[in-house]
Amino acid sequence: MTDKSFLCPDSWTRAHYERCSESLNRLSSAEPTHLIRALDDYRHALSKAHHGNEFLDIDLADVMLAGLRVAWAGVDDLAPLQRQWLTLATAYLVDPDDHANDFTDLSGLDDDAFIVATTLRAIGFDDHAQKIDEALG
Repeated sequence: MTDKSFLCPDSWTRAHYERCSESLNRLSSAEPTHLIRALDDYRHALSKAHHGNEFLDIDLADVMLAGLRVAWAGVDDLAPLQRQWLTLATAYLVDPDDHANDFTDLSGLDDDAFIVATTLRAIGFDDHAQKIDEALG
């Protein structure tokens, strides 16, 4: 049985939560404006890395980034716990060296896709989560 004494989307394990928390701790700020700017910086870094690694799934990254941007645009309508989940998922995505390195590992974005899709689904952005699922194939 999974210990759910920590608060996170239902499909996350304690390990997912801890990895997201570690990513958040590496950020200089968890303020929404900083996190939104971090999404743009991440996309720029991903583009640079793509020049050296043609196997990076830029389309998957763009779908995740779009879903998170839409969620951040509606953040005022989210409950505090949902905002926390959105913050954790954003921090995890923009941390390129989370569970698998986003820029060098062939499946480096797959763990991010799981975190982002499950978070978007948990906070009511099912259509964007579905787009991520479809991009994963």
